[in-house]
Amino acid sequence: MVKPKMKKSEIREKLAIEANRKRKELGIDRTPDFDIVKALINYKKFTIVIAPLGPNTSGICYKNEHVIVVNMNQTLGRARFTIAHELYHYFYGKKGTDYISPTSYNPSKSIEEYEADIFASYFLAPRDDFFQFIFEEIRKSTKFKLVDILKIEQHFMMSRKSTLIRLKDDGFIGDYEFSMYENGAIMQAKTNGYQDSLYRQWYAKPTTLGYYLNATKSLYEQNLISKSKHDELLIEAFRTDIVFKENGVIND
Repeated sequence: MVKPKMKKSEIREKLAIEANRKRKELGIDRTPDFDIVKALINYKKFTIVIAPLGPNTSGICYKNEHVIVVNMNQTLGRARFTIAHELYHYFYGKKGTDYISPTSYNPSKSIEEYEADIFASYFLAPRDDFFQFIFEEIRKSTKFKLVDILKIEQHFMMSRKSTLIRLKDDGFIGDYEFSMYENGAIMQAKTNGYQDSLYRQWYAKPTTLGYYLNATKSLYEQNLISKSKHDELLIEAFRTDIVFKENGVIND
């Protein structure tokens, strides 16, 4: 994506522009709390799989199949970041290559993983919108307070760590503030009047969303697959709720 030997500031500049361009391409533009899954499904034949991936993997991008897998054990804020991260691999990764992204944040990781993290941050919170929100809604003193961190992450629906990393990278906070605010997001949100869904597990059970479901339904309606095969494909995609018509409705 970026040219060799580019400075980090140049990389960030280029990725900020690309992230903004992709947001517009997906029809998101300047909406801060957008539904990232809905945006992908409407944009192209994307399938989003939410499933357990183990403690060391946050997401997987199967580029050729238009499939993004997200670790279901992540919070809503972290899952949004993971999807945006995998989008970078989808748009700019090598053709025919699948990408497995680690859970832990490591500034010295491969250049492509570093770029994907930066892209994801700008995709969720465009540079101009981020600065505008801070200077119009937050910045009244030289130091950031807890209420300021909460306002930012709630506005852009970003995880606590992603918010702090972005603020640090943009020069708003240092290591001291980072460590001070890194933990305790759930209780802090509650005591300051916010819902805590951003910091809770996104999905309690595995599931599949998007094109896979539409394709399965279409094949069955065209009599290209049997009812049993249709149900089998849905069960493999963790969608027993569709097969057995759960939520109080008995399958006939």
